[in-house]
Amino acid sequence: KNEPPPPAPAAPLPSPSPPPKKKKRGITSIFSKKSSRPTSLSSLADPFSTLLSSLLSLGAPGRFPSLPSPPTTDPAASQQMLSDTISELKYTPEETGEAFASVVNCMIIDIVDLAASALKGKNESVVIDGLNVVMDFMDYSATLFDAVAANVTITPVTYEGTLSKAQLEKLYAVYATASLTNFDAAATGAISSDRVDVLQQVLDISDKRAEALMQKTMMKNLMDAMKDGGGEGGDMNGLAEMMSGMGMNPEDMNGELSEGELKQSVGMMKELVESGSITKEEVQMVKEQFKQAYGEDIEDLIKQADEGDVNELGEDGKELLDLFKTVLKED
Repeated sequence: KNEPPPPAPAAPLPSPSPPPKKKKRGITSIFSKKSSRPTSLSSLADPFSTLLSSLLSLGAPGRFPSLPSPPTTDPAASQQMLSDTISELKYTPEETGEAFASVVNCMIIDIVDLAASALKGKNESVVIDGLNVVMDFMDYSATLFDAVAANVTITPVTYEGTLSKAQLEKLYAVYATASLTNFDAAATGAISSDRVDVLQQVLDISDKRAEALMQKTMMKNLMDAMKDGGGEGGDMNGLAEMMSGMGMNPEDMNGELSEGELKQSVGMMKELVESGSITKEEVQMVKEQFKQAYGEDIEDLIKQADEGDVNELGEDGKELLDLFKTVLKED
C-alpha cells in the first residue's frame, strides 16, 4: 500500500522589518516656535495680502517704510477695495479671515519688536509710546476686519516673533503698570484697561501670570518711589501716585496704622517675602520708611512683641511683624 508523501515543510516566516529610525532633531528645533501662520510679509505675495498690508500701514504711521503707499486713506474706499479683491479671488469668508490674520500676524511682529528695542534704553515712556502704536494698529485692523469678515471666527493673532518670554512679559508689565500710575494717559484713554487686555492677548500671557507680573512690578515701583521721595525735601508726588494706583491713601502715611493700612502692609510684605529677591538696600529702606511713617522702630516693635509687651496688635499686626522678622533675618 502506497502511503502519501509527507507534507512539504512550511516556509519560514519572514523576519520582521526593523522599525524605521527616527530622524534626529537638532537641538535648536527643541526650542523653536512652530508658527501656523506666516511671520514675514515677504512670503505673502497674493493680491489680497499686498493690498491689505499697504492699507493696514495707515494704522501704524511710519512703521512700515518698505511697504508701498496705500492706494487710499479713506476707510470706506479701503473697505470697498478689499471687498472687490475678495470677490475677484473668490475667497470664502473663512479664507478671507485667515488671510487677514496672516497679514496682521506678520505686521504685529515688526511693531512689537520695535517697541521692545526701547527696553534697552530703560526709558519706559518710549516703550509705552511704542506699545500704544501696537494698540492703535490693532484697533485699526479690527475695524477693517469687521468690515470684510465680520462673522468669521479665527484663532486670535498672538506674537510669533523671536523675542523671549521674559522680554514679552517686561513689555506687558511696563504697559499694564502705566495704566494704573500714569493718570494723564489713563484719563485720555491712551492706556485703558481694554488696551491692557488686548496687549495681554497679543503677547500670549495667561491671566495668572499677568496678575503676578502686575504685583511684582507695582511693588518694585512703590519701593523705588519711596526711595526717591522719602528723603528730606524729596518729591513725594511719585510715591503718592504709586500708592493711589495700589489703592492706598497717601494722606494716611502719618500716624497710626488703620486696619485697612495694616492689611495692605501685610499683603505688600507677603509679596516681598515670596518674591525672594529682597536686597539689603530694600530692607534698610523698609525700616526707615516704617519709622518715618508710623514713628516706631520696627526692630523695637518686634522686640516688644517677642517679650509680650504688645497686646493690641491683632492677628494682622502679628502677621506683619512675623513677616518683618523674616525679611530682617535676610539682612
